[in-house]
Amino acid sequence: GPNAHVQDMGGSAGKLGIGLERETMYSGTPINGIVYLQLEKEVQADALQVEIGGNEKSHVHWVTTTTHSDGRGGSQTTTHHHHAYAKRALFRVVVPIHGFKEGRLLPGRYEFPFSALLPRGLPTT
Repeated sequence: GPNAHVQDMGGSAGKLGIGLERETMYSGTPINGIVYLQLEKEVQADALQVEIGGNEKSHVHWVTTTTHSDGRGGSQTTTHHHHAYAKRALFRVVVPIHGFKEGRLLPGRYEFPFSALLPRGLPTT
């Protein structure tokens, strides 16, 4: 599918992937996609859900210089680089995709479309 990201499932039961309609999303807009599931063997499961999250990361860099007398009538200048980092979670949305009444999935290929709304008021990139 478009922009699909696929990885092996634990215990080599199969492959799980998510394809998104768009790679760029904005506050208050829908996220549309498909969960792709390819099972090589039966899997015990009651439900399938997607967790969507967003984080904000920041990095500030500033420079200071210090000048000292070298005691012989000259001076020595030292430059210092400073860094500050921060990260915070902005949102988490859990999207129920599908429930499995029998508590299991048989081997095969499955596609589960989903849609979720990004929260309003998120900062822009």
